[in-house]
Amino acid sequence: MKQYEMWIGGKWVDAESNKTYPVYNPATGEELTRLPLGGASDVDTAVIAARRAFPIWSKKSQAERSQIVSKIAALIRENAQELGNIDTLDHGSPLKRAAFSAAKLSDRFAAAGDGCHGSDEAGCAADLSE
Repeated sequence: MKQYEMWIGGKWVDAESNKTYPVYNPATGEELTRLPLGGASDVDTAVIAARRAFPIWSKKSQAERSQIVSKIAALIRENAQELGNIDTLDHGSPLKRAAFSAAKLSDRFAAAGDGCHGSDEAGCAADLSE
């Protein structure tokens, strides 16, 4: 069974409490994996890490940010089938729909990264949340 961790401060980590919770296949009841059960201290750690990263991120040019977001989009696109499989196992989405949703997400990331110019950062964030 594949184990997952949380991405905090540029590295994969377990919950500070080492607690996990099971994820079951709704069709079979089979335990698929266990995920970290993050708590308040994990949230605090993530917020601190984000605050530390902000000065670096905020000094990047729009072109640099777009390039990073485009890389994320490419990785989502490259792994759309696997992400779709996970989605299907997790809550029963039809496989074609789940893989399509992952691919569509990658397109939205790419479009948001390309379209966020000037000082309209709120508009860029809105593009990703739709």
